[in-house]
Amino acid sequence: MTSGMASPSPAFPARDEVVAASWSRIEALRANMAESRIHVALLHSPVSVQYLTGAESLHGWPAVALITMDRVWVGRFSGGPEQLAADDEVVLRAMRGDRHEAETDDMGRSVTKALSELVGASGRELIGVEETLLPHWLGDVVAPFARGLIDVAEMVGTMRRRKDAVEIATICGNIALAQAAYVAAADLIEPGRTELEVYDAMRSAVDRFAGSAVPLGGDFTSGPGTGTTGGPASRHALVEGDSYIIDFWPSFRGYWADLCRTYPVGNCDAALSDTILAVSDALSGVQPLLRPGTPVRELDAELRERLATNLPFATDTYSNISGHGLGLEAHESPWIVTTSEDALAEGDVIALEPGCYDDRLRGGVRVEDNYLVTSEGGRLLSDTSRLQPALARPEEQARR
Repeated sequence: MTSGMASPSPAFPARDEVVAASWSRIEALRANMAESRIHVALLHSPVSVQYLTGAESLHGWPAVALITMDRVWVGRFSGGPEQLAADDEVVLRAMRGDRHEAETDDMGRSVTKALSELVGASGRELIGVEETLLPHWLGDVVAPFARGLIDVAEMVGTMRRRKDAVEIATICGNIALAQAAYVAAADLIEPGRTELEVYDAMRSAVDRFAGSAVPLGGDFTSGPGTGTTGGPASRHALVEGDSYIIDFWPSFRGYWADLCRTYPVGNCDAALSDTILAVSDALSGVQPLLRPGTPVRELDAELRERLATNLPFATDTYSNISGHGLGLEAHESPWIVTTSEDALAEGDVIALEPGCYDDRLRGGVRVEDNYLVTSEGGRLLSDTSRLQPALARPEEQARR
């Protein structure tokens, strides 16, 4: 990890670029709707609504998008960006009394009015919905307008896996935030500091870098027994020779990054340093496999085999998944697990996170980087060094 000041601000797409990308996604959805003869698509899961229109569901408030071949209607509560990919918008500005009543009654009346205008004199139509997620109150609103429901959850989910240039740029912006946080962490980690002191420095670095408070999550755990459990930072003091696993997930403008680094606290023994090197090598070794069509289970198996070859004790202590997709959710398809029947697809953005949690490591090791799946193999999106300066090989040292 290289210490030093972060650049003045991360690069995120301009708002007009985000809106233009949303309209492109809407046109792609319309092509799929035409094939299925869907007249209206009703999207209500927060990630689907934001993906297609840019409307954010702040504080858990509901948002609904209605999309036909020539109109886009969005209903939402106050908050979020003013500029959306929508022809018509209703903003419900107040929660009166009981919140559930406001959500179901106010939003229900707005969706009913919009559906009556979009369906019009044609009467009952085929309506696409995210069926398994459809709440009863919204199902009751849709029923009078539908001669049939078609589940579009898989359709939208497949679209979301192929990240466009705006999405990739937004994810990379969040990766830059995470990297600024790791710079701050590396400068502070030493025996006697608390997990919370390191977290506070990371939190502050991210907010300064973004120029705004940034939603984030993560694991900040050090010492024996903490590697597999994860959890928030505490007042626990860092101890010489322990490992400190920091798995950090910032989400600015809706998309997530997800990186993990393992730091030796002060001087460490050979078991911990060798394991950090071996896990990093395993990540580098599988990068050429990150191309469309690679079975996910083969990627998972290759990571595990590489660790087992270099770390005989790793097999029984590699209990976590090998990775997952990234996007509007911190953890989404594809899931890099042994039992998966899935395969990588062009445009997947994935986080790979092999680990080893043997007791002799005094907390374990996990290293995680983010990649774009391309026809030439994985493109590494995160460029922070995985290794502490004291552990870096000569070729790593030469780059500093």
